[in-house]
Amino acid sequence: MRWKVFHRVIELLPQRFKFFVVFVGSHLLAIISILIPKDSKRIMLISYPPFAGNMRYIYERMKELGQFKDYKFIWPVENKGMFEKRENTKFVMYGTIEYLWQLLRSKYIFSSQRIPYWKAKNQIGVMIWHAVPGKRGFWFDKRYQNWVGKLILKSILRKIDYVVATSEFTKVLFSAIFHIHPEKILVLGMPRCDALFKGKGEALKRLESLLCSKIKNRRIVFYLPTFRDYDRRVTQELFTNLVKDQEFREYLKQREALFIFKPHPHDEMFVKKYSDEYIRVITNQELMEAGLTLYDILPAADILVTDYSSVFRDYLLLNRPVIFYIPDKKKYCETRGFVLEPFELWTPGDKVKTVDELLKALDEAFENPKKWEKERLWLRDLFFKYKDDRSSDRVIEYFWPLSSIEK
Repeated sequence: MRWKVFHRVIELLPQRFKFFVVFVGSHLLAIISILIPKDSKRIMLISYPPFAGNMRYIYERMKELGQFKDYKFIWPVENKGMFEKRENTKFVMYGTIEYLWQLLRSKYIFSSQRIPYWKAKNQIGVMIWHAVPGKRGFWFDKRYQNWVGKLILKSILRKIDYVVATSEFTKVLFSAIFHIHPEKILVLGMPRCDALFKGKGEALKRLESLLCSKIKNRRIVFYLPTFRDYDRRVTQELFTNLVKDQEFREYLKQREALFIFKPHPHDEMFVKKYSDEYIRVITNQELMEAGLTLYDILPAADILVTDYSSVFRDYLLLNRPVIFYIPDKKKYCETRGFVLEPFELWTPGDKVKTVDELLKALDEAFENPKKWEKERLWLRDLFFKYKDDRSSDRVIEYFWPLSSIEK
């Protein structure tokens, strides 16, 4: 059952009245929620895309541990039909009474985005943000500088009980960006990064299974751009230009390289499916259907090509070459911008704006992978306190001490 009538009425209201109704209604619901008993063994896991990212790795690890065999795990999703039934796991659709009821009953709410407005004081909200911060957001975002924006931010951030960070440095960044007291920020590591330590061989097997083709002895280049607020078509245009460039295609052939493009989740609807011997597109839909996340296959990459995406910071844990393909840097800086500036200081790899420059940078990365190693390792140590596969365990153990047998 969905709140269709309610939603339709809300959509008819002017923007400010719409905000007022949602704001007041959510806070009233949070007050009422205090009266509803919470199940200490019920955990809601919120991620985008659903059933992925940090939340997925925490979930999978908890399912391996015997002490959580009687816990209930709740996953809000857009389409329940995409997910197979799992023991002690319930998939609920956003915007339904079932979703709301599960949220009101859960003692713990873990989220990679924001904690729902109607989270009550007798619930524990843990935010494991989907990115190591670098771009402007929240209190650094110009879009929130009016009174409505500031009220929204305060409402969102007061629902957070804990934030998980990767180092003392990122702890400071999170504290500034979210206006969160440092005592609430836990340096435990990103659970999704556990997958980066599983080894390249295992990642290659998963990638082969996903692509349904053998890629032995191929050089693997991942292209992982961020989304653009100012124009969602830019990513598709950049990729199309690469596909149509004969010199680029010839280069991949000569290098026996496979160029894998994984668009940002926000951009997938604007990107056309493409596949040939040297260039492939991978979507979240395909990953979910294969029971994988991006981080299960990311260790297969010999080189990462990105732009302003925070994914390169996680990739630093592998100490492999990164190339920043940024034809629209000026426009991106004007519309979104960065917390960490100057951009050149915080990006340990060649910065390129044309296809010719990209080819030269790829050549350099293949032939001299240690070129930016000093800068990569410096930033890796700044962004990550832990360089291991135990971030999920540290997060779990903070809230539920693990028995010595299961550590």
